[in-house]
Order: sequence, then structure tokens, then C-alpha cells
Amino acid sequence: MERNLDNRIEVITPITDPTIQQELDTILDSLMKDTHSSFHLESESYNLPLEQTEGPSYRAQESLYRYFSDRLTV
Repeated sequence: MERNLDNRIEVITPITDPTIQQELDTILDSLMKDTHSSFHLESESYNLPLEQTEGPSYRAQESLYRYFSDRLTV
């Protein structure tokens, strides 16, 4: 899939609420740890799957699903 770097709009805003900052940290940490669906972004407009390291793979989607499910039941 080609990247849409020329025709997209991105918006940024400061997050000042500490609770929201912590939740964003949790989400981003989980996404960065993902070893199941991760790719290395190549400069040639294609992506290579990351090689699996030793041990079980970490699935960010499952982790985040559990995180938000637990928050809804509390």
C-alpha cells in the first residue's frame, strides 16, 4: 500500500489533562511493544514485516482490548 504523504492533513494539540496524558502513554506504549503486526518502514515506499524475536509475540490490539474492557467494568 502506498503512503499518502502529499494529500493528508494532520492536526496537533497539547494535552494538558494528566489523566488523558497517562492514558495516551499507555496506548502508545502498547502500540510500540507490538511484535505481532509490526513492520519496518522502508524509504522505497514498501514495508517489511519485523522479524519475530524470541518468546511469544505481543499483540497490541488484544492488550488494548483488555485495557479498555477492564475500564468499562470498573
